[in-house]
Amino acid sequence: MEPLAEIRSLLNRYEKELGNAQNVVKQKLASQNNTNQQMQAFQDKLLALEHEITQEYQHYERLLYAIMTVCILFIIAMCTLMLMVKRHLAEIISRISSYVDKLANGDLSSALALQSRITEINQLKFRSKNCMIISIC
Repeated sequence: MEPLAEIRSLLNRYEKELGNAQNVVKQKLASQNNTNQQMQAFQDKLLALEHEITQEYQHYERLLYAIMTVCILFIIAMCTLMLMVKRHLAEIISRISSYVDKLANGDLSSALALQSRITEINQLKFRSKNCMIISIC
């Protein structure tokens, strides 16, 4: 009769173990559900952050392009200004050179005609008049 008692004991134990296994499976499913919900919430937050970061990146990209455009326009304006100053100075140097050449050839009748807002050039014009006065005297 021992085997029958042992079988009954195993059957009782089997039912308890089966109940425990079912509880573990239920807990595992509940934990898996909870994990899936948390993962979904995490993915939703990541998508929201991705959208926010993309918008901020586009804002700074537009700002960078605006700054680059302003810098390029500033460089173009400065180059244009430098070309104008260069052309103006080249014209003044050409007139002074022509005047000095006339003076070197003995032509003291011509006058130096310079129109400039640059103080040093206007001083040069004043000195050339003084030189004419001194050389005529």
